[in-house]
Amino acid sequence: MTVLVAVVVAVTLWWLLADPAASVPAPSPGVGGGVGSVRGEMLRTALAAGAAVGAAVTLMLAFRRQHPRRSPPRTPPTTRPSAG
Repeated sequence: MTVLVAVVVAVTLWWLLADPAASVPAPSPGVGGGVGSVRGEMLRTALAAGAAVGAAVTLMLAFRRQHPRRSPPRTPPTTRPSAG
């Protein structure tokens, strides 16, 4: 599960950083503007995507634990008549 979350974070971050518009600074580099804040938001988005995948896997495992698969019904053992 850890590997899956790490892959989702890495792919999302790569996808966001590959956008050429992300390297352009914000038009008004005032308070909270600039390339650094854009990259920070990208990192936040990638980590949120990883957290969402981790939460979904955790919910799936919890659901499987609460609702186990049902096995087919057992047939009762047959008894042999006693010879006697």
